[in-house]
Amino acid sequence: MSAKASAVGAAGKSLAPHYLTIFTFFWACQALVHQEYYWRGWLTDNLMGWVLTGFILATLAFPRSLALFSAMLISSIVFNVDIGPHAINHILLESIIDFIILLAIGYTLWQQKTDPVSDREMRTRIFETFAPVLILIVILMYWFIANSKLNFDFFSFDRSCIADFYIDVLDFLPFLGLPELNVALNTTPAKISLWIFMLVEVLIPLFLMFRKTRYIALIIGVPFHMLLAMVGHRTFTGFIFALYTLICADSLAVLFGDWRSRFEANKEQSIRRLKIAATAIVGVAIAGCIYAYIGHGGFHGVFKYFRYWLFVFFFGAVGITILLAISRNYKVGDSEPTEIWTWAPKWVWLMMVPVIINGAAPFIGLKTESSFAMYSNLRTEGDINNHMFMPVWRVAGYQDDLVNILDSNHPQLKEWIEVIPLHDREMILRKVNVVYFEFNRIISESMVENTDMDFYVTYTRNGGEEQTFRSADPNASEVDVAQLQSIVLRKLLFFRPVFVGQISYCQH
Repeated sequence: MSAKASAVGAAGKSLAPHYLTIFTFFWACQALVHQEYYWRGWLTDNLMGWVLTGFILATLAFPRSLALFSAMLISSIVFNVDIGPHAINHILLESIIDFIILLAIGYTLWQQKTDPVSDREMRTRIFETFAPVLILIVILMYWFIANSKLNFDFFSFDRSCIADFYIDVLDFLPFLGLPELNVALNTTPAKISLWIFMLVEVLIPLFLMFRKTRYIALIIGVPFHMLLAMVGHRTFTGFIFALYTLICADSLAVLFGDWRSRFEANKEQSIRRLKIAATAIVGVAIAGCIYAYIGHGGFHGVFKYFRYWLFVFFFGAVGITILLAISRNYKVGDSEPTEIWTWAPKWVWLMMVPVIINGAAPFIGLKTESSFAMYSNLRTEGDINNHMFMPVWRVAGYQDDLVNILDSNHPQLKEWIEVIPLHDREMILRKVNVVYFEFNRIISESMVENTDMDFYVTYTRNGGEEQTFRSADPNASEVDVAQLQSIVLRKLLFFRPVFVGQISYCQH
């Protein structure tokens, strides 16, 4: 697809090569945010974490380098596969996106052999190969997320995740002065929050589908995701904002061009302002670190609060920049949202298939974690489907194979004997079952990785007879529950606990 076919504005055409650079920088930023989430795990024993972080920092320093960007994408996929499936919810989608970008880079470089173009045109081709597909993936992801919340338990305020979200807002943003929530006496705050939440989650993908309303979706999405970030969902906000830059790449390129022209026209004054701003930022950061050290647990408090506010300020600035670019476009009208309904290479669109399967996974009997159904109260396990209209097709039977753990001394299995859901307002222990696949994963991996571990577990499977597994038994390694599933399944499938009974409480 040529630059002409992309139908960008006149000013944007001359800046088209910068689209890839802009996206590269912000995609590296969101990758660094994910690394921050995992730092505690790999700082001491995961070499791949160090390798990925090195390539992220190098890419941030040199965002025009295709070699560094490709190395970052490859190392990100390797790292994500290594930590899978126990990763934050959108890591799998990030890996699919990384793979699509690598394919686009490889395809364009291969085209260079038969149809050589300038570096400027090559970078435009790379962007125009993967950008439409990634934007459509974002739209699909939003629809899957909204659809997962259309279940009867999400609309029951005594257990809805929206009530937990409201409590998070009260905890993290008390200065808003919102009324307290008491689901036993007054559900009005939760009701208002739910309908606003659902309206936003429907309007964003709806407006993204059409080019004329695509920027309106971003105007709604930026403050919405910043609110999510401020109550704890930082990595997802960074992920979304990086993908938002795909949509407004034309307007961002023109805005950055304007800023550069103004800087060069008043260089001395601009440098002086930047020095003042940098000094103020450093001063605030130092004061914040001192406050966190004194009042919130020493260096642990510094790390915790510094990373939180660093994210809020940085991606807050990213969000404001996106809104400024859109505002400028409405005033001047020399740029447009990126097109998605294009004739991109057919093989690129094939990458929609794993995204669709991932979103449909709970309804076809596959995994329930990392399937765009987070914090939704959705329940499709054990012959129960609480969705308002979506049927369940049991292509796979994993979700109907449930284990009731009665007793165990295994640290992970003990957690599933009884569970307190997130922000359970009644603080009542909720009994859970666990999908046999997860039960088998923990036992089999413990037998292989911790050969000296002596543990037992008493359980029933699908309401059958009580059984006890002891790792110290002579024939323990030959029992079915101790047999490892294939590495591919163990990396792709991940299931959350299943509440006993008909009701689905809030969990990730």
